Amino acid sequence: MASLLVTSKRLLCLRLQPISAAASFACFWSRRPLHTQRPLGAVTARRHISVPSSCSATSRAAASPASSSSSKLRVLNALDTNPVLNIAIEDWLFNQFRHSDTDHLLYMWRNSPTIVIGRNQNPWKECHIQRMDADGVVLTRRYSGGGAVYQDLGNTNFTFISKKPLFCSATNTGIICAALKELGVDAAAKGRNDIVVDNRKISGAAYKLSGPTSMHHGTLLLDVDMSSLAAYLNPNKLKLKSKGVDSVAARVTNLSAHLPGISHEQVSAKVIEHFLRTRLGGEPHLQLGATGLPTEFPVESVGSSLLESEPELMKSYETLECWDWRYGHTPEFEHNLETRFPWGTMDIHLNSKQGKITEIKIFSDSLYPLMIDTLTEQLTGTTYDVPGIRHALANASKALIAADLAVCAPFLDEFGVW
Repeated sequence: MASLLVTSKRLLCLRLQPISAAASFACFWSRRPLHTQRPLGAVTARRHISVPSSCSATSRAAASPASSSSSKLRVLNALDTNPVLNIAIEDWLFNQFRHSDTDHLLYMWRNSPTIVIGRNQNPWKECHIQRMDADGVVLTRRYSGGGAVYQDLGNTNFTFISKKPLFCSATNTGIICAALKELGVDAAAKGRNDIVVDNRKISGAAYKLSGPTSMHHGTLLLDVDMSSLAAYLNPNKLKLKSKGVDSVAARVTNLSAHLPGISHEQVSAKVIEHFLRTRLGGEPHLQLGATGLPTEFPVESVGSSLLESEPELMKSYETLECWDWRYGHTPEFEHNLETRFPWGTMDIHLNSKQGKITEIKIFSDSLYPLMIDTLTEQLTGTTYDVPGIRHALANASKALIAADLAVCAPFLDEFGVW
């Protein structure tokens, strides 16, 4: 169905370098209630794949009727909104794909409030860590690169996975644009990664290529809480220098501003429909059920029950959930914080590596130099997060009380709140 496919010369099939998976870290994992439907098998469709002219010659040849008389498709919907679980499932699907006979896979999912950062990003630079902890917003670090994004239930995620010879980003982008157009939104591809409405970004994407498998994944802003986006992505202190990757601010808009009432279920159903139409060569007579999903093609519902039956998925989940991966996997950086208390100025210069304070120097005009020395000693080597700082302050307070300087304990309390 040619009208569904984007043929803009600006969109090229991307060939990226492989991104290796991170090593697993051992950490405690608390089991959650398990609930899911039993996954259904892959769909075999006896049609050839129509690939737009913007794709490479290799992709077009691989998708021609002469070289491929049938296509095996697989469609999955996430049952859970746990961001760590959903990202682990995506990684697991990608790694397992090379061992399957599936040609194309589509995975639709969304997350409860979370900040997802890139593999080499610094959470203390990208996020307001304290506010996130207070509000229950989860920090998640993905395996791939790129910038930091805020996601909540007003955001829809899509993942296309294909055999490398059949992969074309233009086809996938065309599927998304066609689905939105049928819903009543005139969306268009812009540049290499974005989809825009009225020249404002509603979707960003990234790509991964490893061995025989290619992945194209991205987000769709349906009704994201923009105030939360701004609040949680703002660094909580200035004067922060990092060797990590900065996120690029972009002009964004919600699809709900153009189509009030748009839902994750509506968008997922339309993307799935156009995925099947496109990969079946424009099949015009799909029967749609009450939910908007095609009735002839089973859609797999995947969730936390897979953790018990799939060891590799469990391994990925445990890695992504670990503090060491989310916070410790952070580039070395410097942080300078300064404020004034009634009892003195605190000018703090610290170095952090792998999520721990490796060196700290405190300049102060406080009348209690032993308090400054004790604080410096206790903070050195601690984890640079709220629990680590609290633990260091508690130890410092005990040490000062033992040194007959209990008068300083309230000062440390104030410092801790700051």
